Amino acid sequence: MLQTTLSTSDGGLGLLSLSDMAPPAFLASLRNMLSEYGVRNSHIENPANLLNHWSYEQEAKAAWDNFHTLPDQMLNQGTQTQWTHEAFLALPQSGTQNSLQRLLSEAKLTNLLSMVSPRTAIKIISATGLGASAFLSTVSNLPGHSLSNTELEISVKLRLGSRIHNHLPTTCICSAQLDPEGDHLLKCKRGNEWDTRHTALNQCMASIIRSAHLPVSQEITIATLAPPSPGLPPLLGVWIWS
Repeated sequence: MLQTTLSTSDGGLGLLSLSDMAPPAFLASLRNMLSEYGVRNSHIENPANLLNHWSYEQEAKAAWDNFHTLPDQMLNQGTQTQWTHEAFLALPQSGTQNSLQRLLSEAKLTNLLSMVSPRTAIKIISATGLGASAFLSTVSNLPGHSLSNTELEISVKLRLGSRIHNHLPTTCICSAQLDPEGDHLLKCKRGNEWDTRHTALNQCMASIIRSAHLPVSQEITIATLAPPSPGLPPLLGVWIWS
């Protein structure tokens, strides 16, 4: 559940609760309001003087302290980031909420990695790789570019390390014991899952290349080179290996 609240670039799904969004949103709105007020009152030499009589001082300080609790523990060696007018004014004037939200997500990722097993940590880190979250944001109706509901469900479960299916067998065809997350099925070369996954990715990449009107040849699987079944003509043509 904690991983789902991380940003997609940090291996999560970007599903934020209201409590996660409130402090960054409140601080960003006040910072941007102050920037706008400063523009409209550009004759004031020091914008920090505006904060001396600010009616939101206590609310801003509380939001600041609430927001910095986890980042200070995880990213700042426990050193508390004190509320000051200078630090508040140093926040970016554009994209403020996104910047604060990214900082919080980074702290939550560090916190999560400190609590899980090395195997789980490796899987979470792999989900932070470049392009690993593309399937969550790509919308396309072109053949080979979209996922079915079942494929999307399995992809999300693999990303979160969840149990792929409630009724998985306990033993693989190769006699190995299956893990609840189904990791073995993605690497076993005797079972069909590895070959099916490889073929699906291969076909998807070929479809993407063809959509750009570029020539592409796919590798020939061993099954297509087998003798024809009784009553069927032999395969004709020239095969190009890639």
